Amino acid sequence: MEMRDLLMLMLVGVTLGRAPPLNVLNHSPFFSQLRFEGSVMQDLWDQYTVKGTEPPMLEHTHLNGANFTTTLQGKTMRTMNNRIIYAFQGIRFGEAPIGELRFKRTNPAGVYWEEDEVLEADHIGDMCPQKAMLGKVAAGSEDCLFLNVYTPYLPGDLPDGKLLPVMFFIHGGAFVNGDASLYLPTKLLDRDVILVVIHYRLGSLGFFSLVNDKAPGNAGIWDQILAMEWVRDNIDGFGGDKDGVTIFGESAGSASVNYHLILPASRGLFRGVIGESGSALEHWSHDSDPIGSAFAVGHNAGCQTNDADELYECMLNMTADHMSLSMAAFVAKDRSQGGMGFKGAAPVTQGSNVSDRLLEHDPLQYFLDGNVTDVPLMIGANKHEGSFVLGRVTHSDDLMYLFPLPAELEDQQLVVKDRMVRMWTNFAIYGDPTPEADKKSWEELDIVKWQSLTKDTHYFMLVQDECSLQVEYPDRWHIAFEESDNTTTNSGPTWEEYNNLQRKSQDFMISMIVFIVAAVVLGAFAVYVFYKQR
Repeated sequence: MEMRDLLMLMLVGVTLGRAPPLNVLNHSPFFSQLRFEGSVMQDLWDQYTVKGTEPPMLEHTHLNGANFTTTLQGKTMRTMNNRIIYAFQGIRFGEAPIGELRFKRTNPAGVYWEEDEVLEADHIGDMCPQKAMLGKVAAGSEDCLFLNVYTPYLPGDLPDGKLLPVMFFIHGGAFVNGDASLYLPTKLLDRDVILVVIHYRLGSLGFFSLVNDKAPGNAGIWDQILAMEWVRDNIDGFGGDKDGVTIFGESAGSASVNYHLILPASRGLFRGVIGESGSALEHWSHDSDPIGSAFAVGHNAGCQTNDADELYECMLNMTADHMSLSMAAFVAKDRSQGGMGFKGAAPVTQGSNVSDRLLEHDPLQYFLDGNVTDVPLMIGANKHEGSFVLGRVTHSDDLMYLFPLPAELEDQQLVVKDRMVRMWTNFAIYGDPTPEADKKSWEELDIVKWQSLTKDTHYFMLVQDECSLQVEYPDRWHIAFEESDNTTTNSGPTWEEYNNLQRKSQDFMISMIVFIVAAVVLGAFAVYVFYKQR
């Protein structure tokens, strides 16, 4: 089966037929509010930080391209199961995108410390500019391109000297919110993996586009690629395998990792992808009218001009705080009028007017042409993605099983946590969520063997209180029946010819109807499919 056919099957299925659109009132994860509650997230970090011990020191021979050895001072943490792990935070991977670099692809950070300086890496760097979730205030700094590395071993202590697989996380938040402080490593690092969590530009600073060289668009996606390139060039100094990187993300982060499947600039930077509740084929994840969106965003921010050059100058000289607050108001207004709130804050297709093009075609075209990186892929959604029923498994709720929250999980939720952590980390380690090499462990957790999805067998993993492998038999039966040339053997009314495009359109409308009326369906689960590399 062709990779393009498989990806189209999965991504169009997730986009059109399997889950309603995202709930615009519940889009940002609940815990994205916690960053702005002051002490709530800090208390959680303190809870898992080991006090009273000497900080870990790591000797890196070529950090950021340095021709000398750099000493990084991190901090010691513990996992939920009390395993000792090490955090190296606030490492700069990109030059501050200020001045003429605003709205554009920035440069690698280079060496920003003295040769004999101990580089403090024990706190998360500033978040990228955004509106705080509470109050009408802005937060963050344009100098925000930092990443964080979490590892269960210092390089000299690696078992058998073997480099560890790397899980590279891209946060969600509708491309306008989110930062690394929300994602603690204290669940995933009970396994032998390294976790990298990054910042990238958001809102207008990350996605404002006039589709020209002044404001080409996609700056936030370029930031993600720059961070992946940093991992390729530097992660060995932390004990990580540059050839063993799995990129994963949720919501806008999931759409991002799906973009990296099709972007030529991302090729060779990862060996596996996990997408949670979002894809590059979602209508919200691609701005089809970037120039119109740019003027709408600019007018809302006070740039009252219809000239592109004047708009650029106005946005270039605007403070980041004002830009963040005006973008938040623009998003809120768009959502109040029935939009999704992604205009001016999503990736764009770039034409011949952009010399440094990242995305040259509509995302769908890449899949149709088969221009997709062929790696193992795990992708899925939660049952109530678009539901107003907040007491059920809605958008982003899967993250509480992978990252800690300041709340206690019930006994059965702890079991689900163990299962999801096992499958996610197995995928990063083996390229398979239920590999034979780890069979004893996943069977002890009552996880069934996860068969990969193919064109003919639409397997998916249903994660509820129990894990079960399901097959979409109704869809398979209806398609086979409707594609038949002889659906009416006797005289009488004829069966309407099967129209796949019409079917997808109907699925989308049904999804929209489900979203609008917020139909209540009992139960709670997440659905994931797994594609194994050819």
